Amino acid sequence: MTDSFSGQGRVGIVSDKHTIAEIEASEPLASLVAAGRHETGRCGFVFDETIVPGLEGLTDVEIYDVESGLLIYRRAPAGQFIPEKLIRLDTHLVPLRRVDTAIRRRFSYSYVNAERAGLESVTQIFHLLLAKSIYLSGRFLYRSFENLIDKQFKMICLLHDPFEELAERLLFFRHVARRGRMDLRDSFTFAGAIEFAAGLMLSDDRRLRAALGRITSDALLALQNPLVRQLTVPNLQDLPRGGAVASALGILASCAVVGLRDESAQFASAMSALLSSDTDVVPAAPRCTAAIDLAVRLREIPMVHTLLELDLELYDRVAEAYRQAAAGLSIPSGKRYFSVP
Repeated sequence: MTDSFSGQGRVGIVSDKHTIAEIEASEPLASLVAAGRHETGRCGFVFDETIVPGLEGLTDVEIYDVESGLLIYRRAPAGQFIPEKLIRLDTHLVPLRRVDTAIRRRFSYSYVNAERAGLESVTQIFHLLLAKSIYLSGRFLYRSFENLIDKQFKMICLLHDPFEELAERLLFFRHVARRGRMDLRDSFTFAGAIEFAAGLMLSDDRRLRAALGRITSDALLALQNPLVRQLTVPNLQDLPRGGAVASALGILASCAVVGLRDESAQFASAMSALLSSDTDVVPAAPRCTAAIDLAVRLREIPMVHTLLELDLELYDRVAEAYRQAAAGLSIPSGKRYFSVP
């Protein structure tokens, strides 16, 4: 079903990397109309031997939504993929493409940067109940899909130092403001932050301090406690409530693996173990040098500590648990792995 309430989708069938047929999704599904999810319900489709001769004998078959490119169905040989459902809740504004690329190839169904597909499409991904091998990553709000995640998926999460994440966001938004390149949905969501970052003089500490003191309410949506917001609020415009840090810790405790960006070698090892691989199939996530340098200066600005108060408390709690786990298990940094309870 398309994200458009009245739109009519088109699906394509691919075999051996070649599109062999396309049809409109025109089969009426009354249940979609009754549920208020589509105006006409003309979202169903049928592929059979009359459309694709020899379909039954094809071992490599994929069906995609033509407009969005989203995978709807894949027929693949048994035993080729990991029989698990795994979700990586991406807490970074700038996606970790190398990590996703390494993991997704081991799953039959994979969806990265899923938040860009829209709410309707993401909801449908969670309802691929018959699929046994799914990898999903995205920067979406946990509370929006909490029940669907808990029932089906193992969740993993790699946390970013709040000062470095803020620095990376400011650098990225300023780059977007000058170059004008960003996902369309994100460009609307983060319009206020992009406008704010456009005039920042990041090389001048005095001007940077003054600008952050005048930060707009629209910019705060993207910059204020983004991690705790992502884990605990149902809508981006909502503010975290009392006990938000404890709630966020509880969510992280349910994860199969929690990692820290500045200890990403350990996260990579943990992921290799989770994927039952004898080799480190997941690369470490390198840190951005420019963000590290800017973060050092942001730490000296009191207003930034207020801006990130909840994220800093959460990150410090996780980092402390990480250190205690390392000491208790005698694990040399960068050599072995562990998840944070």
